[in-house]
Amino acid sequence: MTGSPVLDSILFLASILAAVFVTIAESTISASSRNRIEQLAEHDDPDALRALALKDRDEDLKGATQIAVLFFIIFPAFLLTPYVLHWIEHLP
Repeated sequence: MTGSPVLDSILFLASILAAVFVTIAESTISASSRNRIEQLAEHDDPDALRALALKDRDEDLKGATQIAVLFFIIFPAFLLTPYVLHWIEHLP
């Protein structure tokens, strides 16, 4: 909690938007056609080469996405929940 309701609200919304962006990016790469990405990679498209490298490590991509989304969801809880901050301040 920053002490400013406006700043807290902006940080909360920015965190949720970041979580949505990461989820959409992961879904787009996972759902994309491998053949189409390979065609673009043959023409030296740097984005296609990166997408192909990510698609080869699908488990790593999904794990990293889950960690990022959890961070973006948990982060506002520490900002907006005064009870959590109070608890943290009184830890031994």
